[in-house]
Amino acid sequence: MHLLLLRSMHLASHSGIIRQKGVEEFYRLNHINQTYDFVKKTREAYKKLDRVQMSIWECCELLNEVVDESDPDLDEPQIQHLLQTAEAIRKDYPNEDWLHLTALIQDLGKVLLLPKFGGLPQWAVVGDTLPLGCAFDESIVHHKYFTDNPDSRNPAYNTKNGIYKEGCGLENVMILWGHDDYMYMIAKENGTTLPEAGLFVIRYHSFYPLHKAGAYTHT
Repeated sequence: MHLLLLRSMHLASHSGIIRQKGVEEFYRLNHINQTYDFVKKTREAYKKLDRVQMSIWECCELLNEVVDESDPDLDEPQIQHLLQTAEAIRKDYPNEDWLHLTALIQDLGKVLLLPKFGGLPQWAVVGDTLPLGCAFDESIVHHKYFTDNPDSRNPAYNTKNGIYKEGCGLENVMILWGHDDYMYMIAKENGTTLPEAGLFVIRYHSFYPLHKAGAYTHT
């Protein structure tokens, strides 16, 4: 029995190590390839919103096919994550129906991983978001990989404010491309009735350098 328990613990530990290495490789690719020019071109390509038309629930069901490689703790399909998040928010904020909906749809942009939405690589869809066009804050996870990002060699992008004026507001800053910005774009362009607070949550819920480290508060 003890041997079986030890073997089970070893396998769980080994699996965790492999997953952590996979997450680090994800961020290596993300930090190298997410450049100001890449995001500008990708936003232009997707802002047409001409790929497919479907209901919210149809889109939710598509996430049965999606696993987020940037999340070391989440192996199940994303639809489970959506439902669990929405239910937790409903329990904590029972009278804020707009927030329940926001929690449900916040990650629907991960359909970008699927062929009918362009089949983008994981590094272009999931993971933490952050501003581009200014210096990469030291608090960003796996910061060392930014040394191979072409933007790191552009002097205009490597000061605290970069190409922006201090206090310009996040809405005027180029944010790394991913599911957050895509879902925000869809909601905004389709005349959503969600309040501005809901749109803010959708667009910046993966902006962990701000949430956790208080970085970029000068923007």
